Amino acid sequence: MNIHEEWTNKEYTNVLDYLSEKQIPYNGRVFLEWVSAPFVSLWYIRSSKNDSSKYWIMHNLEFTDILEESDSLTVQEVLYEFGEKWFSKDLDFVRIRDKNANLNEKSELLYKHGQMLKNISEDKELWSNNGK
Repeated sequence: MNIHEEWTNKEYTNVLDYLSEKQIPYNGRVFLEWVSAPFVSLWYIRSSKNDSSKYWIMHNLEFTDILEESDSLTVQEVLYEFGEKWFSKDLDFVRIRDKNANLNEKSELLYKHGQMLKNISEDKELWSNNGK
């Protein structure tokens, strides 16, 4: 197993913990959709209530967050949506790994991560293959 696989396996466990903590109803399967190890990973699940609903889970070493969307969004668009959400600095639904963290500092860091996600989503060269 290479270092990226080890990181992904470890982060998979953190994503499962997040889903359990937030009591998100899903069909039991978690899929890795996009990763830039060891910085960020994007996962998705299907709702157990409605199979057309898709939850996207953004995860990195600082934060884990979720968006409920339809199947119509590309990975590029999902990254942009998380970027916009994190730009707001709203920590209410974001899981912060460091439970003892200064919330003002984490809010600023969330903003910076949002900016990074938006920059990635707007990089035309990176997404020249239709954002998938």
